[in-house]
Amino acid sequence: MRRWTYAPRGSKKQHKEDNLWHVVQREPVDLRRLKELVQNGDSRGVNSVNEFGETVLCLAVRSRPLQVTKYLFRLGADVNLIKNVCGQTVLHAAVQSSKLDVIKYLVKHGADVDCQDNDGKTLLHSAIDTNSQDIFMYLAERVANFNCKDKEGKTALHRSVEFHSSIIIVKYLIDHDVNVNCKDNGGKTVLYSAIESNSLDIVMYLVEHGADLNCKDNDGRTVLHCAIEYNSVDIVMYLVEHGADFNCEDNNGRTVLHCAIESNSLDIVTYLVKRGADLNCRYEDGKTVLHRAVERPSLVIVKYLVKLGANVNCKDTEGRTVLHCAIEHHLLDIVEYLVENGVEVNCKDIDGRTVLFWAIHHYPADIDLVMYLVQNGADVNCKDNSGRTSLYTAVERYSAVTVKYLVDGGADVNCKDKDDKTVLHSAVQFFREPYSPGILKYLVEQGADINSKNKHGETVLHRAVEICTPDFVQYLVEHGADVNCRDRYSRTVLHRAVQRFRNVHSPDIVEYLIENGADINCKDKYGRTVLHLSVKLNSRNMAKYLVEHGADGNCKDAEGKSVLHTAVQNGSLKIVTYLVEYYGAEVNCKDNYDKTVLQSAVDTGSVDMVKCLVEYGADVNCENENDRIYSNDTQDESTTDVNDLGIDILKMAVCNNSADLLELLLEKGVDANKAGEVLVEGRQMSLVECSVYHGYYEITDILKPELKKSVRYREQIQMLKTGNYNELNEIEEVPIRAFVARNEFKIGNGSHATCVYVGVMNDGSEVAVKRMYRQGGEDTANNEQKIVTQVDTTKSPFILSYRHFLHDDNFMYFIVDLCEETLKEHVQAQRIEYLRIYGPQMIKEILNGLEFLHGKGILHRDLKPTNILVDIEGHMKLADFGISRVLNEDETTVQTEVKGTNGWMPAEVINAINTGEQSHYKKKSDVQVTGMIAFFLLTKGEHPFGSSLDRMANILSGSPVNLEKLDNPSAKNFVSWLISHGIDDRPYAHEALTHSFVNGDRYDSD
Repeated sequence: MRRWTYAPRGSKKQHKEDNLWHVVQREPVDLRRLKELVQNGDSRGVNSVNEFGETVLCLAVRSRPLQVTKYLFRLGADVNLIKNVCGQTVLHAAVQSSKLDVIKYLVKHGADVDCQDNDGKTLLHSAIDTNSQDIFMYLAERVANFNCKDKEGKTALHRSVEFHSSIIIVKYLIDHDVNVNCKDNGGKTVLYSAIESNSLDIVMYLVEHGADLNCKDNDGRTVLHCAIEYNSVDIVMYLVEHGADFNCEDNNGRTVLHCAIESNSLDIVTYLVKRGADLNCRYEDGKTVLHRAVERPSLVIVKYLVKLGANVNCKDTEGRTVLHCAIEHHLLDIVEYLVENGVEVNCKDIDGRTVLFWAIHHYPADIDLVMYLVQNGADVNCKDNSGRTSLYTAVERYSAVTVKYLVDGGADVNCKDKDDKTVLHSAVQFFREPYSPGILKYLVEQGADINSKNKHGETVLHRAVEICTPDFVQYLVEHGADVNCRDRYSRTVLHRAVQRFRNVHSPDIVEYLIENGADINCKDKYGRTVLHLSVKLNSRNMAKYLVEHGADGNCKDAEGKSVLHTAVQNGSLKIVTYLVEYYGAEVNCKDNYDKTVLQSAVDTGSVDMVKCLVEYGADVNCENENDRIYSNDTQDESTTDVNDLGIDILKMAVCNNSADLLELLLEKGVDANKAGEVLVEGRQMSLVECSVYHGYYEITDILKPELKKSVRYREQIQMLKTGNYNELNEIEEVPIRAFVARNEFKIGNGSHATCVYVGVMNDGSEVAVKRMYRQGGEDTANNEQKIVTQVDTTKSPFILSYRHFLHDDNFMYFIVDLCEETLKEHVQAQRIEYLRIYGPQMIKEILNGLEFLHGKGILHRDLKPTNILVDIEGHMKLADFGISRVLNEDETTVQTEVKGTNGWMPAEVINAINTGEQSHYKKKSDVQVTGMIAFFLLTKGEHPFGSSLDRMANILSGSPVNLEKLDNPSAKNFVSWLISHGIDDRPYAHEALTHSFVNGDRYDSD
């Protein structure tokens, strides 16, 4: 609906022409102008509303003469359609304004007399609220329903009684069949309203016309409860005399007698009791009327009830008598009266507590009550369900006067509760200055056992060092407290003191205990000393103090863990540094599970801690029992065959970008080549790949050259470097820095007294030096030099790289790249599973090297597992070209004298041996031997042609005997092709390289 906004009279924004709102708003109303608007039929805005949802008719009804209402009605004002924001019509407005003439006019012209506003109020409710009897009567003759309820559930009858309306209205409503027992939302009838209004005449009228005297509201309260709460004696008496139940209970078990006592009305109490109200009825919490009289408190009513026979020893649901209540409220006069009238002074509640406990429990303790109770038989040593006497309570409430009075009255200072705690334990536990010291000293003076233990084995001193002041600890020790007593975990008071003062620079109590005989190296049940504890608490100051005063820095607990183990596991780097540097703690000690301190540090994942221990000499070469591999995500870990702790730490250093730790490990001989791979975001990567991936370029620069260094011969190379040995320094222009032909540097032997030694070049690269006697070996050496010079071995990664050729008067020297082992040694060192996984790639590399040689017209002629070397990265290198031959252009075969190694010769060479002819050696002759090597590699050292005794004969006859050991069809097919007896049936090297077996097939057995 459209809303109109009108400026007040006199505004510059006033419309040029008057409309209804302007005319009606003006004071006084210009009836002439309003009449003109009516005659002209100008009804603009007649039903529009303001911000309160009211039309101009509402305004007229509230504050203008009837004539204005009539004019507006003639212009079309609607009397029913539009309601304001409160849901009220113009008729509501007229009733609220008490304008009977307007009401009559609106009703005559169709206004709805049964409408309700947003609160559910009818016009009758509104008429009663305005206390207008004439309007009420006019409307009452026209409404359809007298029992309509508002949102609170109240009818017009409720409202008429609440607003003290005329008895005439009440009677009218009842005469017109209004329900006198109708309840509002709280369950209250009209009778409740009459009682709350203290209207006896209306109460009487309602009762006479059927009002229910015993109906209950939502809380279970009757009208009698209500009358008593309002202290309406006349109404109470009337209700009782007309049948109200004076023993009924509300939802909480309160009877009307309870209410009367709570209202402190002796007259009503007396009346109800005389009428037969139950003196011992109980509230839902078990409290009787006597309990309520005490709590009120009203000594007069208490006396009245006791004289009438109320049970003074009756208990509520908590087991408390009226005496408990009187004590709780510090009512000495009532206490005295009750005791005089037979109440039991030692009765207990459900927790076993007597009234004496409650007299002391309330802070501050009421000493007068305490004295009165004790003088009248209260047992000072009576225990509650926890075994505690009243003396415990007095101590915990810091009441020195009460403590002294109880002790003087016979209270046992050494009694124990169910936890074997004495009152002295409680006094310490609740220690509070300035109250507790005096009480504690008094108890000690009265014979309290200073070394008594509770069920946990704790003495008072155990608790005192945790809670009390140093002065009081000193007092206990001076009075006989045992500084070395143990609790059930064998912890001494020194353990407790260290725990309390872990962050204190000057541990007064710790110092005092040690000076007075506390055993600084005493161990608890788990073998831990106070030094273990201080380290576990990360208290460097305390640990330092204890060490300086005799604590054993290498002591071990029951699991064999040293203090250093504890410091490492707790991540206390400063404490570790202190223990090692200033105490000399053993960095390589092991616990009962053979775990070293360094292994514990690795478990924590702390790079700084690991680095610190390695710098202090921790052994990085022991086995790591956890077999962990670290990744850049510390939650990612997997198992490996390599269980070298140094390898794990190496991976930790790389993944955490710790160049210092990495260099330290390499200096200590940790082999980066054995590290394998790490898991990086779901991918397996080498250490170098990991460092590049994360941008750890300093790590990358350290690893790359390191991965090319020998591991097997590291010790010999280090000796060469430090010893400044060089037997070749007399040979001019030799870029070798270190070489000496001594047994400790020898790494291999060959024919013609050939020996191989390690050496170091000027650029730091590591090499092998092959030394041959010139006499007897010169021809072979010259042939090898010719071959490798023609080939340029640097062009193929699978041919051993020859760097230099030297000679002196006695020897010839070949300087070559240093490899780790021969293929034979490599095969013997690996598991068969490894060889089956990586064997195809290794065979492929051998064939690639052979293809390179054949492409240069070179026949190797002496292939065998010992003439194939494996470098530091695991790649194959063909070596030893002493009997190799170069094919002339357009030649495919060389005819030479027979040479080679038994068992590793092709069939045509063995045939030449048998016939005494020169051998006809071809490229495919090398391929057959390569097939034998492939079989050797895949079967971990087996030969396809059998044992060494039968091998030559089987090769000659083309009778392989072991092929069934290749349970993979592809591998069997591949090897069979290479070792074919007919030379033309064999592939060339480049053809063999096309076989699927060396191009991605896994070795999977059927």
